[in-house]
Amino acid sequence: MDIQASSQKDIVRDTAKDKNLTLQQKLALHLEERKREPAASPRNLNKYLPIVFLAEVMVVWYYGTCQGIPFLYADFGEEVIIVIQGICSFMAVQMLLNWWCVYTVSSAYDPHRHGTYLEFLDRQQSQTSSQVTTSIDVQSRQYGAGGSTNGSTSGSPSRPPYWSWRYCTVCDQPRPPRCHHCKLCNRCSLKRDHHCFFSRNCIGYRNLRHYTVMMFWCCASSVVGFVHALPFIFMEVLPSTGHVDMLPFVAIFRWIFGYAHFRVGLVILGTWMLALFIIFTTFMLYDICRCILKGKTSFEIDNNIKINDTRSVNSKVRAAFGDFWLLNFLLPMHWRFHPDEDPVFWPTINQ
Repeated sequence: MDIQASSQKDIVRDTAKDKNLTLQQKLALHLEERKREPAASPRNLNKYLPIVFLAEVMVVWYYGTCQGIPFLYADFGEEVIIVIQGICSFMAVQMLLNWWCVYTVSSAYDPHRHGTYLEFLDRQQSQTSSQVTTSIDVQSRQYGAGGSTNGSTSGSPSRPPYWSWRYCTVCDQPRPPRCHHCKLCNRCSLKRDHHCFFSRNCIGYRNLRHYTVMMFWCCASSVVGFVHALPFIFMEVLPSTGHVDMLPFVAIFRWIFGYAHFRVGLVILGTWMLALFIIFTTFMLYDICRCILKGKTSFEIDNNIKINDTRSVNSKVRAAFGDFWLLNFLLPMHWRFHPDEDPVFWPTINQ
């Protein structure tokens, strides 16, 4: 049954690319494909999780800066309250700004901009100009014949090694090493690490820095928010309710049936989400920092792929952030300092 549904999806996807169909027919086929997807499918998560992220940031920022901080620091004076509110607002702006950069900055592979397989063969000087054209056509057909629907090559013994150019059957073109196709983004991303559902974009060569900075500020903001939320709950919320309201769903149900104020359930639920977010962002920040320091991607670490990169730690950091990398924690600098790395030809990698 699953094989039949999968084949039907492929038929719908291929038919939707048919230039002979009208726009109305393509939309009808697209809707038919979407109806087959479960509610918790990756496509739906990719659609709604950014909204959840933005809503949480805005709600926590509003309640924290406008209600929690004035209450907790009432005895310290208005100047202290304004300073702490400014720090929290700065963290919120950094999260949203870097989220926007992760969302908009693409690491997609563009042959016209980044170089082609022909240029790679020319650099290797392994064949003449006439042989190059024949070689790319033959290898493209070989890789395409063994390719899967997600754009990666099959697991046959004839598959080329990891550190070589491969053929993407979806984009219909060769792609460089460490470049992988994403079904959700529908493109090949250079040095693809993973797909971020919170930003609807793949993390790769160009936006890795923004994702790292976003995780840093998310982690720091979650810790600050949680540290302030706990005393606010025990001093302001619980005296008017009960300790059983510390359970998030109990507080929500009590509010629904009129036994508690809406703010009680919202504050307690937000505190639990902050605690979970601390665990999540800490793990993600550790994972991405480990990848940067090792000069690898998450895919390469998880699959134990050997990468012989002899660069120093400073060079690996600049490969992700560019020069003056600390400035990225204050202002996105992708437009000024580009990653110090060749994401197509990889001259610093010895394989």
